[in-house]
Amino acid sequence: MIIGNDSHEDTFGKMDWCKICGQYDWTKGHQCPPVFTVWEYGMDEDVDGKKVFATDAERAAEKYCTNDVYREAEWNQYYEVLVRTPTGVLHKYEMNGEMVPEFTASEVTHFSKEKRNDQTAG
Repeated sequence: MIIGNDSHEDTFGKMDWCKICGQYDWTKGHQCPPVFTVWEYGMDEDVDGKKVFATDAERAAEKYCTNDVYREAEWNQYYEVLVRTPTGVLHKYEMNGEMVPEFTASEVTHFSKEKRNDQTAG
């Protein structure tokens, strides 16, 4: 038996995208993660540094590479990035990306339902 409102909206608000950090979260009580500055090693922090919302420096490096380096990435190439924390501490990470397969399904509506010889019972 449910007593009162069966919705979480009274407690948490509703789910929505944060207009500041871009995180999809409950609207009540949401706190944006800290902002890190990330850039590729050998580049200029003031010119090339990107602001990244993340829970820690490692996650900031991963988000930077996923969002900014991915479009130009060459597979089997390592990237070195620098991450400056909100308190000014500098970290260096060696990044390596992996290709991940993505599958989509399209239903075939016209096909023979007879079992072919090369099919096994499932």
